[in-house]
Amino acid sequence: MLRLCLLATLVLLAAACGGSKSGSSTTTTTATTTAAAAGGPTTTLSRAEAVKDDHPRVTARAYLTKCRAALGKTQFAVVTKSNIDGARKQVAVVRSGCGDAASLKLLAQVNPNDAGLAQAAAAETAIADAVLNFGHYLDHVANGTNGTKIFKFSVEEARQAKILLADAFVELK
Repeated sequence: MLRLCLLATLVLLAAACGGSKSGSSTTTTTATTTAAAAGGPTTTLSRAEAVKDDHPRVTARAYLTKCRAALGKTQFAVVTKSNIDGARKQVAVVRSGCGDAASLKLLAQVNPNDAGLAQAAAAETAIADAVLNFGHYLDHVANGTNGTKIFKFSVEEARQAKILLADAFVELK
């Protein structure tokens, strides 16, 4: 519970600082599929599909497994201009592998008594915020400006997100 409160604080701080500018719609009416670089198609569930899902915990675990695989290859480390392209590729892999936060939030909404689904949604949202802020850091590196604060913030978000991800896997067993 303490970790969830810390994450909520970090997410709110990121939003207040302009760290997370992405919005997600939880009232999606159709399923959209996009090609994901690491793990096949990513499908955003519609509300009707989420309600009809007989095994939402299995669905959530599959999303988190794909995200963990993508996140495992990424290092949130100091980057120089010479290796910025490699870091951007890693960020793209994580974004595509961890792009199911909207679906997880929807599963958590239609199953409000399942704490595991809520924790899965929180973990994937935190990962998305950490990667977004790391992308902002990469922009600073590319521009030659000081991105130390956003770098430190993204590293801390990533650390907290990994803890939430591990806790979500335990909760979804």
